[in-house]
Amino acid sequence: MAVQNPTRATSVASDSPDENGYESVRVSGLQIGAELKRPVYDDRNVLLIAGGTQVTPGFISRLQRRNVATVKIHSSEVDWLCAGRARGSAEVVPPDRAGYYCPERNDFSDALDEIVFKNRTLQRSPKKTRLCELPERGAPVDANSVVRNECICWYVSAVDRLYNLFLRMQRAPIDCVEPVSQLADEMLEKVCQYHEIWNSLAANPRSDKYPARHAIHAAMLAVSLGIRSGLDAEEMHWLALGTLLHDAGMLLIPARLLKTEKTWVESTGAAMTRHPILTFDLIVDREQLPEAAAFVIYQMHERCNGQGYPRRRESPQIHPLARIAAVADTYVALADKRPHRDAILPYRIAEHMVRSANRGLFDPAAVRALLQTVSLFPVGSFVELSNGRRGRVVQTNPDSFERPVVEVACNLADLPNDAPLTPEYLDLQANPDIKVVRPLADLAVE
Repeated sequence: MAVQNPTRATSVASDSPDENGYESVRVSGLQIGAELKRPVYDDRNVLLIAGGTQVTPGFISRLQRRNVATVKIHSSEVDWLCAGRARGSAEVVPPDRAGYYCPERNDFSDALDEIVFKNRTLQRSPKKTRLCELPERGAPVDANSVVRNECICWYVSAVDRLYNLFLRMQRAPIDCVEPVSQLADEMLEKVCQYHEIWNSLAANPRSDKYPARHAIHAAMLAVSLGIRSGLDAEEMHWLALGTLLHDAGMLLIPARLLKTEKTWVESTGAAMTRHPILTFDLIVDREQLPEAAAFVIYQMHERCNGQGYPRRRESPQIHPLARIAAVADTYVALADKRPHRDAILPYRIAEHMVRSANRGLFDPAAVRALLQTVSLFPVGSFVELSNGRRGRVVQTNPDSFERPVVEVACNLADLPNDAPLTPEYLDLQANPDIKVVRPLADLAVE
């Protein structure tokens, strides 16, 4: 196994990682046993481990002994090495934005407004057979299992497909409903097969390839909430399709507004409220877009108390699927880093969503589905336990939001370089004397 000794700076990369798609990640986020395709460097661009090898306990322990907290890996490897690892770190959730009424309109938004005006209250279709039943909770899925890697492969491909489609839409309006519908159908098939792996991927977004990657994560989480909410196959398809397309209008918002380090309210205000309507301008085949999916696109940023945009609708005038999508979209947005703030710690996001539901911003049923899906401590996040041990959440308990299953950390420095790593799991629901005392940004000793 060709592993460079990180105790000596023996070779510097000839091609600077900073110029070739590399990014910094926490050492605690690397998956032990993961197969590497590209080299890994330290913050000085010194080669630490060659491509084509594995991350071993010995490698991690040597980095820890040298107090190396972050390494540089290629962006294409992030999903393989760090997927399912919560990246949030900031403790404080930014203030809620104020509601805005956007005067922008087109024929399609006018048609949807007319439906709202006539119906007054938007309802779901009569109850049908739910898409799928949640499987019985089994043992936590191994972090490097074939099944998990299959999910990651699909996810990486889906992001690229939607990103390339958005690039084409940015150049000229095109027929896009059919290819995105196909992506939505694939997504529904995956979530029914691999629910827990799916949730860990959905709740851990990244900032690149915006808005396509954000849309993928929001849709993944939304369909998980849809399953919890008992949606049927047709409703789930509408929810996934609308969520995948909802931010396409961001392609027409000036890039300087998206990259500003000022807050959304300070810098962009009414300009950002245009994007749900602009999305319809980019969709040529609007007649193929189901009405419910169109409402998801149009109303995802509305709030149940009227403090949203673009039309400041209140709960009865917001489509039920849009209310579900709004919860998923907000969670994913807060979990991701933005130019004006760090990613928020997952526990703080869950707290914020509960408080917001109590204040009338979000549908309480959708927030309840969120807690049943990601819990107060989402899969991939790190926690400290009352027995003094630390670990990573690997499974949630839908009936006990605060008592997940935790993979407790071992002392890697005590392991031989190539020793097998046997996970130790603590189900806090089965161990009532142990509880989570605080969330952590990572497992590093403070």
